[in-house]
Amino acid sequence: MHEEFKKRNQPTTTFNKAGWNVIRKQFHEKIGNDYSDMQFKNKFNRLRLVYREFEKLLKHMGLDMWVDLQN
Repeated sequence: MHEEFKKRNQPTTTFNKAGWNVIRKQFHEKIGNDYSDMQFKNKFNRLRLVYREFEKLLKHMGLDMWVDLQN
């Protein structure tokens, strides 16, 4: 996903069609699951929400995930 961001395939808060296609293809090659466009976007968005909640929990506990991972 980082590569697609660097290619400017994420003009807003989400990826454009070209970006989604590349990410889906890479995901399918690595994982083997072939989701429809809507299924894949829903899974991505759900994962993003779970990540944000997890990050809030860590901050509430006084932990900074990125600082802890770097040490």
